[in-house]
Amino acid sequence: MSYLFDVQKTALEMDDEEDEEDAPVLQSRFRKAMVPLEDTLNADSAGHNACLMYLDYCLVMRSIKSIAHELLRHYGYVERDGCAHDFTEVTHYELRRYFNPDNDTFDAVVQMLLQIEDDEAESFVLESCDCLAASEVIFELTFVVQVL
Repeated sequence: MSYLFDVQKTALEMDDEEDEEDAPVLQSRFRKAMVPLEDTLNADSAGHNACLMYLDYCLVMRSIKSIAHELLRHYGYVERDGCAHDFTEVTHYELRRYFNPDNDTFDAVVQMLLQIEDDEAESFVLESCDCLAASEVIFELTFVVQVL
């Protein structure tokens, strides 16, 4: 999601565009601009972290309250209450470590399932599985956990 806004063109930009074809967009005194960082900092609809300031010579983003370091580190946003579409990934390594850290039973079961996959042309052993925040898991993960 990005927001566009108009920025007034300089006289030099207007002169340069007079030489080009007469397209309606080119004849405008304004050009379209976008500041992706504003979308990042203000993506949480319940919060407003920063404002876009119009200075004479540039645009400046200024924080209006403390911004979580995680927000900036991930180049995204984190909603305090979470989102219905949040998920986590469960890998084979994590399953092996949890269910059977000391022997090769996990590997034997996975190999057996992979052989069945080849025979049946069905896919139910994935490298990793997603678990949604809404407590939903995909069938393949449920199946592997039940077998273990």
